[in-house]
Amino acid sequence: MLQDAAAYGPAGLVVVAGDFNLNTSKRRVAEVLAGAGFRNAVPSAHLATIPPRHLLEAGRPSTGLLFAGKCRKSPGSRLD
Repeated sequence: MLQDAAAYGPAGLVVVAGDFNLNTSKRRVAEVLAGAGFRNAVPSAHLATIPPRHLLEAGRPSTGLLFAGKCRKSPGSRLD
């Protein structure tokens, strides 16, 4: 995905959404995505979508909406 997105360059707009099967809020994952120019379109949506593996775990987020490139905000939007 990162190589495909790089082909569009900073002038293009790339939107990626879905179940990434990884926790995009983990520091290393977030660093790699940010290094490729991706930003989280819904930063407050870190709800657990993967159930906990044991009683003391809260679960993990795995779904998201990321974008890279030029994007304008419209009234009421939440793009950072």
